[in-house]
Amino acid sequence: LLMKRIAFESDLATVKVMASASSRSGKRPNRRRVLGGLFLAIAVLALLNRYLPFRSEQLILPLLGAGFTTWALFGRVPGLLVPGGVLLGIGLGTAAQRFYGLGAGTGSGQAMFLFCLAIGFLLITLLSLASFRQRVLWPLWPASFIALAAGMRLMGSAWQEYLWRVLPYWPFALLVIALWLLIWPPGNRSKS
Repeated sequence: LLMKRIAFESDLATVKVMASASSRSGKRPNRRRVLGGLFLAIAVLALLNRYLPFRSEQLILPLLGAGFTTWALFGRVPGLLVPGGVLLGIGLGTAAQRFYGLGAGTGSGQAMFLFCLAIGFLLITLLSLASFRQRVLWPLWPASFIALAAGMRLMGSAWQEYLWRVLPYWPFALLVIALWLLIWPPGNRSKS
């Protein structure tokens, strides 16, 4: 009986530590206020749906992204910037395609979507630095590669054909860089 009580008290202490770690400010959000705000946003969106020039289902992803981002900023939970930035990028990309009249099958429509997605990843880095004073650099990698892919979609067919011809040779360039890093000593740099 004593062992069960000790195990229960340690489990209870673990739950209390996890609950305090999940809420950075120490205050738990009032469920009634959260649900009230959620229902208010849904009701306003449903009422405005009659008067908007587009359907409100197009706003689902940007609103979810804005909600996660707002939750991250006001709740002081930096991990929520990731789904917020990605959902904002996807939602704004689809909205930008429709706003500019670009289809998803066109090269410029795909490039617009990819640029917006890259901006969503970049938003993760910028907001974490501005709001949480944390330097998070990993989102810059997908942002740069996605933006590069978007730029390639905008290039003409001559550039794309050139890149397809050069593509088989990238392992050789990587091999030269690897050998240079492994063989060349770092202290032997000539001063010019």
